[in-house]
Amino acid sequence: MLPPKKKTPQAPPSALTKGIYGFETDPKKTPFGILNNQFRTDAIVKNGGWFNFDGNKMGTGDLSLKDMLHISKEIAHGEVFFVLSETDSSWDMPSGMDRSAPGKDYVLKTATWVIGKYTGIVRVRDDITKSSESDIDGIKYLRIPRNVVISGFNQKPKSNPAPIKDLSLDDAQAKATASVKKFLATKAANNPWMVPPTQGPPGVAGSGAPAATKPKIAIKKKAKP
Repeated sequence: MLPPKKKTPQAPPSALTKGIYGFETDPKKTPFGILNNQFRTDAIVKNGGWFNFDGNKMGTGDLSLKDMLHISKEIAHGEVFFVLSETDSSWDMPSGMDRSAPGKDYVLKTATWVIGKYTGIVRVRDDITKSSESDIDGIKYLRIPRNVVISGFNQKPKSNPAPIKDLSLDDAQAKATASVKKFLATKAANNPWMVPPTQGPPGVAGSGAPAATKPKIAIKKKAKP
């Protein structure tokens, strides 16, 4: 009798999928406790579009810095939460482009905020050349030039990715089969936006980002977002 064939292990599915926020009205049933079309009196983004790493739209609505802080603490390894303005995520989007899935390139070119596991909250700006740290009401975030953000996300993974232990994954992922480990490592290897920085956040001196993306940091306590 032939032994049963081993199943080919599959990569863990992304939690942040296209349209995940849908019509759900219970914040206990959605990622990060936010809801589609939500309203915030302290919003730093009004009616923005929410997109995942692949440039698929997850939902839309107001976001406060408190929301972003919560997302940065709860978001999983390998996930990224992009925030676009209302105009860029709707009527200013080029005709013929799928508004529900414009793709990563478009999202990188237009995102105003990026939230990741190891980057925390990032304000993407087109009018600066150096990264800096700022805060509003005690919530810290980074202000990073768009070209640094784009170059960071577009880095190609190493052909021989780092061992899984260097990616600081949680116990459940660490116990995954070898092929799943290789998938995760290949996806994240050498990308400072998706792996733990060695000393600080990507795009800031002393981080795990490449030398070309390490502008000197200038601390600004009350810089505009």
